[in-house]
Amino acid sequence: MERYEDEHWPITTDVDRVSMVRYLLEQGNIKQKDLIPEFGSETAVSLFLSGRRNLTVEQIRKLSARFKLDASIFISAAGAGAGAYLADPAHDFQAALGFRSRKRAK
Repeated sequence: MERYEDEHWPITTDVDRVSMVRYLLEQGNIKQKDLIPEFGSETAVSLFLSGRRNLTVEQIRKLSARFKLDASIFISAAGAGAGAYLADPAHDFQAALGFRSRKRAK
């Protein structure tokens, strides 16, 4: 089963930061304005989510603490643009966050 998953859904961390944060917001039922403490203002949140501003080191630290994720999740996502295409976004995000499907007992 693991070999099948590796062939059909390889784990990748090439997920853009905007999509990652949007996914975390959606999964946590969090509203954009709830990120003001991490970004400093609603304008800063909006600029980031629209892809017009990158994350600062301090914002990465705060997002990492809020979502209890390693900061590298937000740093490694740096390369892709805001509009990066994901074949299976849910799978890519889960993979980037370290989730794996359960292995069946043999």
